Amino acid sequence: MTEARGPSGDFFPLEQRVGGLAHRDPEAALAAVRQGLMEHVEGPLQDDAAMLLLRCRDG
Repeated sequence: MTEARGPSGDFFPLEQRVGGLAHRDPEAALAAVRQGLMEHVEGPLQDDAAMLLLRCRDG
């Protein structure tokens, strides 16, 4: 995902877009990041994208 480029050649700003990870539902968080990625590239993804969400629970 970090290698995805927008129309002007800029890389996807993953660190700026992780606000969607605040969702309690992991699927909703990943969907928000994926939507942001598709908006950045202005269309469907032309390559594979892997997303992994890890949650640390207080013990």
